[in-house]
Amino acid sequence: TNIRSFFWTLEAGIRPIPNQIIGFPIEDFQSIYDNMDTWKKYGIKVKPFFATPYPGSEWYREYREAILAQYDNDLEKYLLDLGDATRVTAVISHNFNSVELLGLRELMINFDYKRIREYEDYWRKAHNIPDGQPSTLYSQKRLNVA
Repeated sequence: TNIRSFFWTLEAGIRPIPNQIIGFPIEDFQSIYDNMDTWKKYGIKVKPFFATPYPGSEWYREYREAILAQYDNDLEKYLLDLGDATRVTAVISHNFNSVELLGLRELMINFDYKRIREYEDYWRKAHNIPDGQPSTLYSQKRLNVA
């Protein structure tokens, strides 16, 4: 449906400006490659925003303890740090930290598959995840429950 709406806007003479969010809880290297492949296939120019768990959202409710731990358990510090999702605030990704998300976004918008693959190799070794296995630190048991 997202792809159809993209073409409908083009057919109507409207050049869509799509937004993209990265840093979802179970986002992995495959989803990064899939996003880049789609951008390339459809000529989409985008600089992704970061998944931001705003208070009141489902992500905030689910990850509240982990979010506040990133701010010395101080809700006010977190609220003061919240922005418009153009920079990393609280990270809810199970697979990537804030530095990784910033670097991966830069590589993504430059379609630098080579360096992402190099980093994926390093990441897999650091986390003892063999090639051919999903690149996630999120437990499969929890995935099946969700």
